[in-house]
Amino acid sequence: MFIQLTAPTARMSNTPWPERVRTLRQPEHPRPLAPASTPPANDPHSPTQRSTSQPTPNPPQTTPATCQFMLERAQWAQELAARYAPSTVSGIVTLLSIVLTEAVNERMIAHNPIQGLRLGQLGAGHHDGSGTDRPIPTAGQVRQIGARVRRLGGRDMEIMVITAAWTGMRWGELAGLARGNCRTGDGYLVIDPDVGSLHEVGARLWLGPPKSRAAARRIDLPTFLAELLEEVMAGHDQDQVFVASRGGWLRRSHFCRRVWRPACDGGLAPGSTEPPILTGAVFHGLRHHHKTVLDELDVPEVIKHERMGHKMKGIQGVYSHVIDAMRRRLVTRLQRRWRG
Repeated sequence: MFIQLTAPTARMSNTPWPERVRTLRQPEHPRPLAPASTPPANDPHSPTQRSTSQPTPNPPQTTPATCQFMLERAQWAQELAARYAPSTVSGIVTLLSIVLTEAVNERMIAHNPIQGLRLGQLGAGHHDGSGTDRPIPTAGQVRQIGARVRRLGGRDMEIMVITAAWTGMRWGELAGLARGNCRTGDGYLVIDPDVGSLHEVGARLWLGPPKSRAAARRIDLPTFLAELLEEVMAGHDQDQVFVASRGGWLRRSHFCRRVWRPACDGGLAPGSTEPPILTGAVFHGLRHHHKTVLDELDVPEVIKHERMGHKMKGIQGVYSHVIDAMRRRLVTRLQRRWRG
């Protein structure tokens, strides 16, 4: 997707908001892009002045133009959510926000127009375009999907599905997992805070930070999963653990179209009558499956949050801590569950 960022020639009311980025200002309450190096002599905020009163700034005003812009911004985001998966929408918005923030720093625009855009308000969760919840696979369906994925994409892709279902890792974290961060001998892997996730927007791929600070984390591995990851790494010498069939980074779009969708929906070949396993299931559903498993195993909330890459809020987030005994109990329970 291409977003035009140059100055528009059309009127504000007729031009899509991404094309007006360079003209965005706050004329009602203008402020300098950078503070003056020397305050004016009559500046009441200057340390040389001893004014006993401070002027009270007027609160921001909501104008018709501001309301129109907010509506257009929300409409743009809704259109993205209708066309792309939630992870793709998140990648697009994140990349655009990075670009716009740099434009602010370079004094090209006054402020980032998508700052504060909350994707959760778009329904960009685990839903399809109709707002219906996506199906979450059971343990048996995960095994069935994995077996089909092996037929379509090979053994490594089956192990990637198993890893997602038994760690709760996001797609980008799996595709970006570096060999050096997969410490199977010590029984855990690490999501790097700077390059721990593979991002994909359109035809562009790049390694960057995971979804949040909490997503940069340690994930403990049961023995069976450590052995499976070692099997994958023994089969090639590339930097990432999970790679494309011809080497290089995995593309989510290709994997979903050629492997995941046929595996879940059936029809592995033209004219095939093989029944579906879980029609409409998405790869992110494996993460939901793992959270359900943790709930069933009665895992403490603090290690559950750490494993899923979420920040624990409130008093529990302040005073709860993960200890080694919790980690050992968790991997023991996961290993026992794998064995059945």
